[in-house]
Amino acid sequence: MTEATTKEPQSFTGSCHCGYFRYRVKFAVPEPPEVMTVTRCNCTICHKTAFTSIRLASGDDFELLNPASFDQVNDYQWQSKQVHRYFCPKCGVSVYGNGQYEINGKPIPFASLNALTLDQEQLVGSMDMRKWKIQYFDGKNNNWFAGAKDVPWEQGCV
Repeated sequence: MTEATTKEPQSFTGSCHCGYFRYRVKFAVPEPPEVMTVTRCNCTICHKTAFTSIRLASGDDFELLNPASFDQVNDYQWQSKQVHRYFCPKCGVSVYGNGQYEINGKPIPFASLNALTLDQEQLVGSMDMRKWKIQYFDGKNNNWFAGAKDVPWEQGCV
């Protein structure tokens, strides 16, 4: 694979299936765009919702267009309640997550977009999702220190 260079962040739009939960997001697209990397995790929430993650530089890179506030979409939290998984109250599609998790007692803030909710039409001619590289994490076993690998971990899927 060739060495990728990163372009300036670009703006994209996306939504849930029914279009109620709409957003604009900014993230850097590598050059060539075929080396774009997304991640999947085998933890139960990511696995069951097919969340395919694009990690954002910050939560400021995500702009909610509709509805007016996150209070009008569903927010699923679990365990420490420090992670929010926002999904549409009408069609149920999981769109965005943010919050923080801890590694060795150090809080790590994050913001993550479900790449599968990007509006597909805007990607034609610029980014071919079929060619994106998927990296896999073993969240089911809380095995974050093992890092990502190129094939799914046990109990994960493509």
